[in-house]
Amino acid sequence: MDDKSMLSMDEGPMREMGRKALDMIIDHFLNMKKEPVIGKRSRKELNGMFDLSIPEMPQDIGTLLEEVGEKVFSNILHLDHPRCFAFVPGPSNFLAVIGDMLASGFNVFNGIWLESSAATQIELTVIDWLRQAVGYGKGSGGLFVSGGSAANLTAICVARGKLLGEDFSLGTVYFSDQTHSSVRKALRILGIPEARVRTIPSSESFTLEVDRLASAVAEDRSRGLQPFLVIGNGGTTNTGAVDPLGDLADFCRRESLWYHVDGAIGASTMFCEHGRRHLSGIEKADSITLDPHKWLFQSYEIGCLLVKNREDLLETFHMRPEYLQDAKSSIDEPNLADFGIQLTRDFKALKLWLTFRAFGSRAISDALEWGFHLAEFAAGEIGLRDDFELVSEPSMGILCFRYVPEESAAVDVPMLQKNIVERLIADGFAMLTTTVIHGKTVLRMCTINPRTTHDDIRQTLDRVSTIGMNLTNKNKE
Repeated sequence: MDDKSMLSMDEGPMREMGRKALDMIIDHFLNMKKEPVIGKRSRKELNGMFDLSIPEMPQDIGTLLEEVGEKVFSNILHLDHPRCFAFVPGPSNFLAVIGDMLASGFNVFNGIWLESSAATQIELTVIDWLRQAVGYGKGSGGLFVSGGSAANLTAICVARGKLLGEDFSLGTVYFSDQTHSSVRKALRILGIPEARVRTIPSSESFTLEVDRLASAVAEDRSRGLQPFLVIGNGGTTNTGAVDPLGDLADFCRRESLWYHVDGAIGASTMFCEHGRRHLSGIEKADSITLDPHKWLFQSYEIGCLLVKNREDLLETFHMRPEYLQDAKSSIDEPNLADFGIQLTRDFKALKLWLTFRAFGSRAISDALEWGFHLAEFAAGEIGLRDDFELVSEPSMGILCFRYVPEESAAVDVPMLQKNIVERLIADGFAMLTTTVIHGKTVLRMCTINPRTTHDDIRQTLDRVSTIGMNLTNKNKE
């Protein structure tokens, strides 16, 4: 059997390919600001660019890397680009990339202590850093998952089991209309019917009001239903709004409800003063979703669920089939697979551990504060321009605004915002997205990349203004 049949390579080609791949990554970090933020092609175009047949014979490795660079990475949205303000960017950092590379290279299986004792210890250590940051005490814990969607799903599964047991037919859930769609998807997966889901209209400041929540819970109790879960937002996707976390926690405690905070956007900012001030009360939650691949500057994917009582995870997910009898766990030497949905788990913690060790928490705090500052700076710039209207004030690094031409009466302003984004995609210089808040179509900007500068903000707003003006003038013709 030759080397290729064993899926092996000689040392020389391995080192050459490794150097080329690493050079591609380094060049990306060094030069991304000069490159387009986004490249997007149609499915038909991409079908024509790639050979769709199963390759039977080996192909030149150097050529394959060139194809990846030219055809793949030039046709994606670069969420780590300093002028990417769309969705919630993933700024990443080089140490995170190295962590992913090493974890993949050593093919670490991080589900069972027997197979990954040191990797498990690293994850336990980093989880401990995160639980301290959010204000959780001893006995708390958590685990890394793919992202906020998986973290929310895991939390809701725990809440359902703890408060409802096997029969959850009457269990009822409460959250605001600004809550992330992953929550509703998780409820569907877990068998909570739509009739047991209460989406409460948010306030003018896009937050969940305790009085409205209390009325909904009281009404459902009077109908014989079983309220069991309230989900608060530690930064909404639309506007970055933060619910009254402490007040919601106090209400849930009085009503014996599980209180989960979806902090996928904001909870990471507990490492800086600005975040701690805005998220006061988050430490009272029974569980918290946190996404390091957002505001802790990690490469995709790494999400996290933290719980006030670590044993709640174990009680929900622990199983011991006969084929794992050699992999018994203990309090001191846990199997992380016993604390969540996955048995097969990769080594996500390594990149975050490297980032904190190499840069230090002070640098991370400074990077977080810069994201808050950039949002305030952008709002100030918008306020100086006559053709912009600030729709939502900055919160958790997110703000919403509209391009409104001077003679707007004859212009379809909502469609204009969408057309601006389409032109930005074609242009590639910067990227924003639209959303709808309180019935108004707006442009949305998220400023969490520590490599973004004031000039990036100004130039992006200039580009939006120019595109908007050109579109408006074209419509007049």
